[in-house]
Amino acid sequence: MRREQRYLARPTLEKFFGRNTLLDRDKRNRCIVEGTLRYGYTQAQIASYLGLHYSMVSKVIKAEMENSRFKT
Repeated sequence: MRREQRYLARPTLEKFFGRNTLLDRDKRNRCIVEGTLRYGYTQAQIASYLGLHYSMVSKVIKAEMENSRFKT
């Protein structure tokens, strides 16, 4: 199955990062991880939407993976 077809039903970044999510840094960080792992958004796409540098998104993901339920 092509990537485009896999992610047809994923929420838009606007819906995924609602206003309340953007006001709460912890919630935003969890959504960043979920957006990349579950919905297949690239770090660059999320960074662009949030107005962050992609390296900051990478750091958020790394920190959340080390300290959260996403740990394997």
